[in-house]
Amino acid sequence: MHDEYSSLVSAVRQRNFHRRSARWLLPRWLLLALLTGLLASVVSSFASSSWALSVAATPSLPSTPTDQPFSLPAGAGGLRDLTAAQFAAHEWAAAEKTLRALLAVAPDDAAAHLWLGMLLAPVEPESAAQHLLRAEVDPGLAGQARRVLDALQHGSRGRAESLTGLGIALVGAGEWALAQRALQMALDWNEANPAALAYLGYALDQQGGDGLPSLERARAMAPTDPQVNYLLGLHWRLAGDHDAAYAAFLRAYWAAPDNPALAAELGLSLRERGDLAQAEQWLRIAVKLEPDQSQWTELLGAFYAETGFGLENDGLAFLQAAREHAPDNASIRASLGWALYRLGQIERAHEELSAAVALAPADPRGRYYFGMVLERLGDGEGALDAYRFVVEHARPDSLYAVLAARGLARLGAPGPG
Repeated sequence: MHDEYSSLVSAVRQRNFHRRSARWLLPRWLLLALLTGLLASVVSSFASSSWALSVAATPSLPSTPTDQPFSLPAGAGGLRDLTAAQFAAHEWAAAEKTLRALLAVAPDDAAAHLWLGMLLAPVEPESAAQHLLRAEVDPGLAGQARRVLDALQHGSRGRAESLTGLGIALVGAGEWALAQRALQMALDWNEANPAALAYLGYALDQQGGDGLPSLERARAMAPTDPQVNYLLGLHWRLAGDHDAAYAAFLRAYWAAPDNPALAAELGLSLRERGDLAQAEQWLRIAVKLEPDQSQWTELLGAFYAETGFGLENDGLAFLQAAREHAPDNASIRASLGWALYRLGQIERAHEELSAAVALAPADPRGRYYFGMVLERLGDGEGALDAYRFVVEHARPDSLYAVLAARGLARLGAPGPG
């Protein structure tokens, strides 16, 4: 079962690496940690004057050539769908019209306020801020809204720097098309902007385009910049060139050796290359650089659990100590449970994974592991329930959805759809 698991992990990752529309496999918290650490220089360059002072006189952008007259659908649902399509097509003037129609129908729609605020941010910052504040009252949207609001509140020494900061904030919010727009506007003001070029390349890759030309231009301007090299490494990872990715991540780390997220990225990269001994060392460096941050402990714990490497040496002891330190951490409990399963300690694995599922009932990883333990204990119905949950709630092409579908087939149950 362990060999099957490992081979399937590799197969799913390789398939996703070679899908041009695939999103990065980097965990979102790791990306945000990198954004936080690497962008300090961008944020600190902002002057005390407000964003509004630097852009208030800027006129709204004209419609893009693809904007055509259209009729608005009736009902909020149709307007939301149309907005999403217009964002994907970069039809900004049309999207603004649709969002204003949506807010006329549903004035308290927090998502519509968030979208309109992000759309207006580069050209009408004061209006944008009002919409973003309306969106921030929704707990599910507060993080995205606050990230963009913070970018608006920081002034800068110039228009290009302001737009670069906004574009990077939109990257952090996961709004790739809007980020591309802001970053391209920054480059229109100043082409010699490696940060904007690098994040533009990242945003293009996220949308299924080719970000390499922008990334290569950025590296030509700033060959040792950690942001540029990190984002270039992500591009090569998506392309399946693990050697080029590792080299780029290593350049990024030596440019910023105190950043634990870069050490963690090197560990992940080495894991992909099959060098588990070195991967363990880099993941441990990340933990040592920032021992109070749980994400590095979670990442190292998942490494031990998922690869089985070093469990009989330091791995199990690390997981047990992490569990004692953070008994309410579902990720650590799930990793410890799966490690115990690997070592044949099934009853203890059941105890840890029961706790993990109780702490994070919607987590597909913990649910899948729990199903495996239940199957091993002879509880077929319980295992089926766990596998069905994963298949129904995880992305269809994700690792745990594929594994859970195999579990259903193994137990004679029909798979998805």
